[in-house]
Amino acid sequence: MAALAAGETDAATMDVVWITGVLIAVVLVAGVVIFLIRRMAVDRSGASGAGLSIEEIDRLHQDGLLSVEEYDRARRAALGLPPPLSASAKKRASQAATGEGPGAPAADGDKADAEQSDAPDPKDG
Repeated sequence: MAALAAGETDAATMDVVWITGVLIAVVLVAGVVIFLIRRMAVDRSGASGAGLSIEEIDRLHQDGLLSVEEYDRARRAALGLPPPLSASAKKRASQAATGEGPGAPAADGDKADAEQSDAPDPKDG
């Protein structure tokens, strides 16, 4: 009787091992299938297939469906570049480069004018 019970246990263990092996194989195959589907969904340049190509963006701009600003933004996005600077950001960058704008140090002539305006006027006597 003990031999019969041991044989049943061995058969049950073998069933569990076999089913576990099948499940592992199914998961591996599903992973490979998902990997291949994702790979097909992404084109060679790494961009999603849902985006527009440069040629399509050019055509839309030539047809008058995109303004110059929209064209610039779409073209930069298709190329993977950051969006262009806004007008105010361009102005701040220009002022920072030339040393102008708020927070910039005053020029030497401006300092002299400021110092003279703080001093008492000798004519007021």
